Amino acid sequence: MAMWKHFIVLFGGFVDTGARTTYLQDLWVFDTYEYKWKEIKQNDLRRPSARSGFSFLSTPEGIVLYGGYCKKYVKGQRTQGLALEDAWFLQMDEDLSKVEWLKRKKIGYAPNPPRSGCTMALWANRNMGVLFGGVTDTEADEESMESTFWNDLYGYQLPGTGRWISLNMRKPRKKKNAEMNVDDDQEFEDPATKLPLERYNSMIAVQRNTLYIYGGIYETGDREYTLDDFYTIDLSKMNKVVCLKECPIDNLEWHSSDEEEDDEDEDDEDEDEQEEDRDEEPEGVEDVPLEEEAEEDELSKVANLHLEDEELSEEAKEELEKQLALRREASAFMGVVKDTHRSEADMLSTPEPGEVLKTFYERTKHYWAAIVHEQAQGLSRGKQLRRDGFDLGHTRNTREAYIRNKHTERAFYDDGRRNSGGRMSESLIDKFDRMPKLRQFDAFPKARPMYQKKSAYGGFLTMAVFIATAVMIWYEVQHYMTLKPTYSFDIDSHIGHMMQVNLDLTVNTPCSRLTIDLRDASGDALHFSEDDIVKDPADFKAELRRARKRSHTKYFNKMLHSQNRGFTRKQRKNKKIVQGGPRGKDSGFEQHKSVANAENEAHACRVYGSINVKKVTGNLHISTYIPTFMASRDRGHDFGIDMSHIIHEFSFGDYFPNIAEPLDSSLEETEDPAAVFQYFLSVVPTHYISKHYTLTTNQYSVNDYKRNRDGAAAFPGLYFKYDIEPLTMTVTKTTSSFVNFIIRLCSVLGGLWICTDLGLRIFNRLAILARKSSLEVFSSSLDKEPMPSGQYNTPYFSGPMDPAQGYSAYGTTSTVNYLPHGPGETKYRVSSI
Repeated sequence: MAMWKHFIVLFGGFVDTGARTTYLQDLWVFDTYEYKWKEIKQNDLRRPSARSGFSFLSTPEGIVLYGGYCKKYVKGQRTQGLALEDAWFLQMDEDLSKVEWLKRKKIGYAPNPPRSGCTMALWANRNMGVLFGGVTDTEADEESMESTFWNDLYGYQLPGTGRWISLNMRKPRKKKNAEMNVDDDQEFEDPATKLPLERYNSMIAVQRNTLYIYGGIYETGDREYTLDDFYTIDLSKMNKVVCLKECPIDNLEWHSSDEEEDDEDEDDEDEDEQEEDRDEEPEGVEDVPLEEEAEEDELSKVANLHLEDEELSEEAKEELEKQLALRREASAFMGVVKDTHRSEADMLSTPEPGEVLKTFYERTKHYWAAIVHEQAQGLSRGKQLRRDGFDLGHTRNTREAYIRNKHTERAFYDDGRRNSGGRMSESLIDKFDRMPKLRQFDAFPKARPMYQKKSAYGGFLTMAVFIATAVMIWYEVQHYMTLKPTYSFDIDSHIGHMMQVNLDLTVNTPCSRLTIDLRDASGDALHFSEDDIVKDPADFKAELRRARKRSHTKYFNKMLHSQNRGFTRKQRKNKKIVQGGPRGKDSGFEQHKSVANAENEAHACRVYGSINVKKVTGNLHISTYIPTFMASRDRGHDFGIDMSHIIHEFSFGDYFPNIAEPLDSSLEETEDPAAVFQYFLSVVPTHYISKHYTLTTNQYSVNDYKRNRDGAAAFPGLYFKYDIEPLTMTVTKTTSSFVNFIIRLCSVLGGLWICTDLGLRIFNRLAILARKSSLEVFSSSLDKEPMPSGQYNTPYFSGPMDPAQGYSAYGTTSTVNYLPHGPGETKYRVSSI
């Protein structure tokens, strides 16, 4: 049996009738809310077999079942006991129709040999089940059975499909340079690490990281002992067993029982300890060999370029050599720039300081075209010639600009060091840039502006993402600003003597026929004057039209939505409203005009006001009293009695806005003059707590009932019976923390931009693949026959090309000219449109 949330789960067991023992495999769940048992039925192949003596561990996701014991009945053979070692997981759900068994595989170091009577407890800090003890029964013959008891510990890791591990006590480590008075080969068991006596059916529990073991059953020979000892083990350290209460039977019987079995157990424990010693890494041993130390010394001597007192790796040395070579090249470049006796070729091929690419190419385009024409042996012409020349100029300008920038930065740094006496403050980014090992972890590589290409559809996508970002920011801000209510219940400890009842309703009966009184459980009977409860003639038809126009459901939903938003700033400033106060015609009740001089004066009456009553169960009556009516109920219409009514407001406690009550704006109509309306209310004291205000009021639930007057038992009218519940409800309206708001905002915005960038990359990749496939089709068509001269809406080609060897494409729409070029060859000249 195990407890999961509010369900008690029962599985298996056995029934012993004396003649035969029957093992069960049914699953039952008891709902503590409804006090009902329900059987969970499932196919026999998809649930554990019948058994008893298994461990049943409750986890937040479900229940783990392990092991057990059953008897196997084979016709014509004797009954054989069977210890089970399978593991199952009962996946629980509050919807019991979704409960199902899942079989777990045997992974890791499971308890061996199989055993029953072992118990498991949940180690919540490690999300692990801890198993202790158990017994293995071996039937030697029909009349005798040998039982082996266990006291070892195992852990069952719950995540995933589950994994078994062995929990062994750790042997204390020997101190360094400790003097040993015994032989090195002789080992003794530390009493502090000795586990409790072997047993089964013990009671265990885990609190934080401490395992508690209490009691159990132990057998020796024909004797069975019920233990009452108590132990604790720190599972996070596993270095000590603390005995809180010893068992006298353990001290008396253990040393005189099976000594050979003790020796075997001790040998097994010694072997386990030796394996643990081999697995543990030695402490206090330096792993750095002398050769590596010598290499580090030599390496530190090599690194004396301009970074003193730094230990450099091979990568750092290469980086320093590259920087020095770059400085030498930059110095040579600056010398060439400053040299006034340069050749014309040097002046054309070298950009001037501060010269941009466009100006540099306009100045040197003829120089680069001549170089391309010479390299291509006159085969490159027209736009292709200019394009290749631009590529050469662009490459030279980029390289020279990079060398110039590096030289300028380094010269500025050196000047700063000299001017500051060799001490110049570096930024954190500069210090990181001087660590070459950190560069390989750079997840944000920077692309130079010259390699970045902007497009119109990229700008459109950026605008769309900005709009989506603004919408998400607005939504997150609204979510952060919205107050979210949390509800809690507790025993009402507030001592209160009086309570305010607020009433506002219209009855289709003249005011002269209505009487109002209240009786409470203390025995007081209250009759109210006109100062407490006001009765004004009213027009019931007009009130009925307004009530039908705004139905009770729409009104309740509107008020509930307004309640969730909280008070407005104007309402919060009004201290009288926030702090509460007696109701009146000018505060809480709807304004209406008296119709005392109207023709329908006697047809309806509006009753409203606030009264203070004792905070006990009571009855509020709004009824008719006509002596002649008692004699003849059929004459009720003659007196204008019609108990149809509209309840504009009915509440308990001080007034505050935006709180909806169940009876607000409700309508009841009847044609029976003897109708009796009964309302049964359960009042719950309520506290509203917000960061701006705290209010105390009452809420209620209501059940209504309509019946005809039964003889003289009751007069036609409205009867409200209210009961005060002993519980109080606290509604706390809070918003999420600012840190949570920032985390949500960063997650949404980061995910939006990352997903957009990823989608754009995928789209571009697919477009490239589609363009490449179209080029392959075009190339295969050219292989079949020579291309005639003309204009084609196809990619253009460059250079002399053999149709038998295919074509390489580089651009867009082109003009292709067919040129005969010797026997057996075909040449094309392609220029871009």
